[in-house]
Amino acid sequence: MLLKDIRIGSQDAGIANITTIGNKAYFEATDGNGDEIWVTDGTASGTRMVYNLNPTTTLTYGSTFFQANGDVYFTGYDGDYWNLYSTDGTSEGTKIVAAAINPNNVAVTSGSGLNASQITDYNADQTSDITWANQSGEIDIWYMDGTNIRGGGPVFNTAPGFQVVGHSDVNGDGRSDIVLRNSSTGEIDLWQMDGKSIIGGGYVSNPGTDWKVAALTDTDGNGTSDLILRNNTSGELDVWRIDGKGKIAAGSGYVGNPGSDWDVVGSGDFNYDAHGDLVLRNRNTGEIDLWFLNGNTVLGSSGYVGNPGTGWTVTTTGDLNGDGATDIVLRNTATGELDAWLMNARAIVNGSGYIANPGTAWTAEQSGDFNSDGKADLVLHNTQTNEVNLWYMNGTNLTGGGYVSQLDGSWKLS
Repeated sequence: MLLKDIRIGSQDAGIANITTIGNKAYFEATDGNGDEIWVTDGTASGTRMVYNLNPTTTLTYGSTFFQANGDVYFTGYDGDYWNLYSTDGTSEGTKIVAAAINPNNVAVTSGSGLNASQITDYNADQTSDITWANQSGEIDIWYMDGTNIRGGGPVFNTAPGFQVVGHSDVNGDGRSDIVLRNSSTGEIDLWQMDGKSIIGGGYVSNPGTDWKVAALTDTDGNGTSDLILRNNTSGELDVWRIDGKGKIAAGSGYVGNPGSDWDVVGSGDFNYDAHGDLVLRNRNTGEIDLWFLNGNTVLGSSGYVGNPGTGWTVTTTGDLNGDGATDIVLRNTATGELDAWLMNARAIVNGSGYIANPGTAWTAEQSGDFNSDGKADLVLHNTQTNEVNLWYMNGTNLTGGGYVSQLDGSWKLS
């Protein structure tokens, strides 16, 4: 069915790079009067030109579209330079935000688009990094460039009883920080990081040994990650918002109680609102639900996603297809098979399914953007040999990656 004839006549409109973001699709085309950006909501009246990049041509040059912090961005060639634009879907709301860019070096980074699940990036180079912990308490980080380790090293030796329980940008400086918990006392500490240097932080609070850090995600959309805590006895979930000094800020407190049978198994922005959401799994039934958050509030649109069965676990989350919504990666504990649920809010969309089967010795417990293409990649860890591989992802398709390194058994991927 013809929705709209963009270029009336026999010549091709050059429609390219159709990208769905939320309930709209953006694409590049020409009506014969320039290289243009268009948007559609699936109706003829809702299909319109947003911006004319270059009125002097009838060619299209390969714009790309993505979402960050609830806004839509695209690259475009104006005839002289590639620029980065933002748009609200109207001509009046479209503007240049960066001129004369390299379009191959645009990536969604910590605190934006790859969303509230925030990649681990200690040195603010827009590429994910990897964290290791030694049995002796030493914490090391690897600065990554694709599968290449291009720097990093030892950070510090933790005090006895402390383990790394998360890493994300808590203080809003564009660099990931490290959250630690003492398993004996329940104390929670925060290291504010600049690369591999600790520049601040320290003691945060002690909620008691019944409480664990279940996730780090930006629940209130302010660009910094908050701590989600879970009570192991009751199942209650609380949020700690952290201020610039590393202390618990106003607005922290109770989120909800799904029950003691439910675990928080992932986080991210699943509904395109630039607020961190939670993935919950019932360990008795295998059911997976999503809680959409706005600060401490669980939105009414939260609820059931699917039930793959108790043989499947959520191994990590991340935006595998670059559409601005976090996706869910599942692992079959019996076979090692990895599948992906590509998400649009609570809907599992077309293209979901089988990724690959690396075998039962391999886990994929982390994701991040290691090749700066705006899509989450998978960190594959062999629990028997301690080998680490990277899988570059495009949806459920493995597009590249490979061997990174191998450490002795005293080190644990953290």
